[in-house]
Amino acid sequence: MREFFARRLQQCSAARDLAGGRRVHADISSAGRDRDAFLAAILVQFYGRCGWVEAARAAFDRAWGRTAFLCSSLISAYGDNDCLLQARDVFDRMPQQSVVSATAVLKACSRAGDLREARSFFDRMAHRNIVSWTVIIAALAQGGHVAIARQVFDLIPAFDVISSTAMLAALAQNGEIHQARMLFESMPEKNVVSWNAMISGLSDHSLLGEAKKLFDGMDQRDEASWNSMISSNARWSLISQNAMIVSSGNMEGHTFPKRIFDSIHEKDSSHWTAMLSAYAGKGDISETLDFFEKLPEWSIVTWTIMTAALARNGRIEDAKLLFDRAPRDQRDAAAWNAMISALLECDLHEEAFGMVQAMDLDGVRPNKVTLVAALEVCSGCSSLSRAKTIHSLLRENDHLGDPAVRTALTNTFGRLGDSSLIQDHPADTHAWNAILSAHSQRGGFQEAVDAFLAMNLEGIAPDSITFMTTLALCGHTGAPDEGWREFVSMEVDHGVRPEAGHYACMVDVLARAGRLAEAEELVMSMPFEPDELALRAILAACKLHVDCKQGVRAVEKIVELDSGDGMPYIMLLSNLCPSTG
Repeated sequence: MREFFARRLQQCSAARDLAGGRRVHADISSAGRDRDAFLAAILVQFYGRCGWVEAARAAFDRAWGRTAFLCSSLISAYGDNDCLLQARDVFDRMPQQSVVSATAVLKACSRAGDLREARSFFDRMAHRNIVSWTVIIAALAQGGHVAIARQVFDLIPAFDVISSTAMLAALAQNGEIHQARMLFESMPEKNVVSWNAMISGLSDHSLLGEAKKLFDGMDQRDEASWNSMISSNARWSLISQNAMIVSSGNMEGHTFPKRIFDSIHEKDSSHWTAMLSAYAGKGDISETLDFFEKLPEWSIVTWTIMTAALARNGRIEDAKLLFDRAPRDQRDAAAWNAMISALLECDLHEEAFGMVQAMDLDGVRPNKVTLVAALEVCSGCSSLSRAKTIHSLLRENDHLGDPAVRTALTNTFGRLGDSSLIQDHPADTHAWNAILSAHSQRGGFQEAVDAFLAMNLEGIAPDSITFMTTLALCGHTGAPDEGWREFVSMEVDHGVRPEAGHYACMVDVLARAGRLAEAEELVMSMPFEPDELALRAILAACKLHVDCKQGVRAVEKIVELDSGDGMPYIMLLSNLCPSTG
């Protein structure tokens, strides 16, 4: 019950809900708990936060006992409301003073602006904690005594991120930006407050490039981080302003892009474009459309951003209509590429290829990006003839030397089952795996073997995926001996350690071929606990080859491994062996 009341009070305190807190206080009194020292301390904190020190004192006076927690709470309540004399009186009357209560007095002195008393009290403290050191450093810095604050900081027995950040902020705010930067760089641990203090200091001293560099390097940003940048936004270059607008669009649930945009007094078309891009990045298509319609003028860039945003949100027809509305003489390769990419993302391969053809008819020459996208279209349509046409265009435009183009070509021709291109152009393991996968999907066992041999002759090392593909092909084509050779050669010849997936594939190869005893022996010899995938392969083979005994053993092991419902496997076994049902 005590924890329940404390939690309700803390919620009211956080919201500064005086009426709600008083209702909780009434409930505490009705329950006969208002003399409880712990609850009294929470009540004192609540009333102090709400600015009602008389009620805080009344709650304190009613409590039984004078615990350190209760006294420290009242000292803090007085201190937070500028009642330094009362705070000192409570501290002086404490039966046993603690470092926590002494630090509360120190905070009260600092808050009251009595720097002389704060320093004197700090010097007389029998014990100090990191909070005490941090409070006096902040108080000295706020009073303009930065050099003394630094001397005190250097006396701290053990620094932490809070005390270091307090010193950092003091240096930055008082113009000692070089010392602040040195301290920041030397801090072993930094939090978001440390970063914000350094960025704010750099911005205030017009070191905007350094501030932006630090801001870009932050792993985590909060509202204060953005506020520091927004406050100095008018002094940023045009490019930096636009970059800030776009990047702040990634902050979900915040209005930073609009605030940065509104802080720019003289906006040009690039600011409007950056803001549209930020809206599009947030994914709210209605908001993006509204802003698009408000643009003072449209350019092919804004048309393209809006078209792509509509397509990404599944509104393909609207995207097409908007694309058609754009002036034909302004539609450049980037605009066409955005539309083609949007269609590809929605798996509309035929329409995407039609767009490539329309682009050419419209007199816009396809560029490298267009042709790479067209290769993906060919792959999606399973059209080798189209892929060869695109290959010719890439050669004519001297794009074959580009690594991204080579990768796209080898992947496309690999998926389409044509290894001639890879033999013509150097390729990596990923590209050869695409070739093997294509042969595997088509059941081309001999073609896959030839490709694997060619891959080795080219000096390309197979990887884990290569062997998963070749083993799966051996299973589908009924080649258990070849499967065994591949499985053994993995580690012996190529240094690729078999994983659970490889074992499951090999078990499947043997099981499909009816070699159930070998499959079961391999499962039992795995260097790790057999998984359900391998055991299911055996069970399926038992059904195919009508082997009840091994089926029973497989089901028992599956049920043992499966934390869920093993009934489907038991039903399968009962169909296989009716006598077991």
